[in-house]
Amino acid sequence: MGACHHCHAEITGETVDFHELCPVCHKPLHSCVNCKFYAPGSYHDCHEGVEELQEDKEDENFCDWFELGDGGPANQENHDAARARLEALFKS
Repeated sequence: MGACHHCHAEITGETVDFHELCPVCHKPLHSCVNCKFYAPGSYHDCHEGVEELQEDKEDENFCDWFELGDGGPANQENHDAARARLEALFKS
């Protein structure tokens, strides 16, 4: 299904409950950093355009848009690479 952002443990199952913790590192799974829509730099750091700001992105939340992501670092690397290409485009 996905992976924990903190320890990259594979998480199986259909859904992640609001208070569910990672079985390996015991960090909250239902959090912004574990969500596939987490996008630092976007409005409220979310691609879904949520209305309520979640201050602590690593704390559990009750967002209805939440879907477990793939662990995060790969997404962040893709985001950083895309941003670098965009900046290079406008540097000329």
